[in-house]
Amino acid sequence: MRISTILLATTSSLFIANIVHAEIYKCEINGITSYSQFPCDEGNKSKGTYQPNPPSMTYKPTMPLAEYYLENEKVPVNTMDAGDAISIYNTQCNRDSYSGVIQNISAYSTYVTTITVTFKYYKLGMEKQIWDRQTKVLKLQPGRSTLFSIKGRAAPTSYNIDCVVSRHVKFVDSTVTR
Repeated sequence: MRISTILLATTSSLFIANIVHAEIYKCEINGITSYSQFPCDEGNKSKGTYQPNPPSMTYKPTMPLAEYYLENEKVPVNTMDAGDAISIYNTQCNRDSYSGVIQNISAYSTYVTTITVTFKYYKLGMEKQIWDRQTKVLKLQPGRSTLFSIKGRAAPTSYNIDCVVSRHVKFVDSTVTR
């Protein structure tokens, strides 16, 4: 795959180079301008060679082709399971907020974590009812931790409050490549 891509790029750049350097003549016959690869007839004056503008998209590598393709094939590697990389601790469920510390324990990978807190209210003998649901998105760099707080609407004081937490972790980037 890599060799065929290099050959295709080399062949197409040679083809474009030949088209750009071809001589094209601009001829005017009875007030009509035409372009040809051949000089105009003797009766019609040739306006000289016409050089078209170079193609707008030309490939100009800043490094040799082999290095260019090897550099672009490097892919970030997820160094550990995303769910294991994010740790939430010191959590507290209050009447209208949920707070804690979230930490990325991976030394190499960046993750985006979406935390959803569902605040439920209940009384003894009653089924829990959803009072509020809030979501927060946090981007965690390798080895970093941060305090977070998710605010909900204030719950009535006559009910008990329970926080149901779910999280979704997504791999973003890594300093390790293959």
